[in-house]
Amino acid sequence: MKISRRQLPRNKTLFHKRIIKAVNDFYGDGCSLQDRKLKKGICLWLMGRKKRIILNEEQKKAVHIIRNNLKDKL
Repeated sequence: MKISRRQLPRNKTLFHKRIIKAVNDFYGDGCSLQDRKLKKGICLWLMGRKKRIILNEEQKKAVHIIRNNLKDKL
């Protein structure tokens, strides 16, 4: 598992904020430190910033679930 050194965008659009909120809702408040590090890679992947991001199987499943949740209009 490789953890990216890339950062989330500083000037977040509404789309970026929605992705970050969906990922935070998926992992919940009591997530471990390791999960917090993995969340950034998932956020970047969903934002389309895939350069040098390598997801493991757990992250790929989370991306699929979160992407389906983002399709909802709520």
